[in-house]
Amino acid sequence: MIKFNLTVKGTNYITKKKVARSWGDFRYYREFLLSGEKIEDVNGWIVQSIERNTDVIDKSGNTYTTENDIRELTDNNVKFSVGNYDEFFRVKNGDVIDHLTKKPIADEFNGNEIKKYDESGETTIEEEDDTGGRITMNSKAYFVEDIVNGVNVHRIISNIGANVDAANGLISSDGHDNYDNLLQYRSSNEWCGNIQVIWDIPSGSTTAKDAGKNRYYTHPYDKPCNTNTGGNKRLRKTTKKKAIYNSYSSSQLKSLAKKMNVTTSGTKKEVATRILKLRGFLPAQHKHGITKKQRKILKKICKYRL
Repeated sequence: MIKFNLTVKGTNYITKKKVARSWGDFRYYREFLLSGEKIEDVNGWIVQSIERNTDVIDKSGNTYTTENDIRELTDNNVKFSVGNYDEFFRVKNGDVIDHLTKKPIADEFNGNEIKKYDESGETTIEEEDDTGGRITMNSKAYFVEDIVNGVNVHRIISNIGANVDAANGLISSDGHDNYDNLLQYRSSNEWCGNIQVIWDIPSGSTTAKDAGKNRYYTHPYDKPCNTNTGGNKRLRKTTKKKAIYNSYSSSQLKSLAKKMNVTTSGTKKEVATRILKLRGFLPAQHKHGITKKQRKILKKICKYRL
């Protein structure tokens, strides 16, 4: 039962440094706001899923797409650049607080410069160490009360622990199983947050001055998730069209991956698996979503293609 309204206010933080943030170094602060009847007496948790993907290329054409790859490139100065996890924010008397310190807490999406570092822990200024890349962070969140229909949800979440370092001490878990399992208890709308930061290597179309400078392919934004809130509609009887194809060629698959902002390197099976993992849960109405037919074809490629 939806009894409360969840919104998120986000701010793209501009550094006070003389040099603008670059090479994927960014900060995006987010504040959870909960409203509803007698909200000052409400206790519970905000449950959030995070999907983070990073794709980097250096001037030699080498690509870095995994957590280990990027740690190696940055001499372990950039961590937790890739991964999917759930995290939980405590709500006490309607306010979002740290579950340990009991102080108000906000969320933050961030990243550090992704290029080579020198022995002092600073990024090098050598042009041959320049990189280009993209960081994408997608999130979904909803609110659950401590007790729902006699179920002690507070106890369930409290027993999860904090096993994801990227969540900065929050109760957290790898993957999205907890997010999906707790959906049955939610008492608010779902809220989606998405951010994409990209930067370029100097090239014929990118000047040295603009190289490495962060730009937002989609400006950081937060908004309600796309949900179907309408009543049951009378469906017209239609004739099923025969599928024109039941697979994708390599070029078709790469084209789809580019559209979804997913890395295109690897075998067909690897690319299809990557699309399903990173975008398979998004509906077709979403900018990076896929249709049921596309999902079915991708699953077939994952199952049979080598």
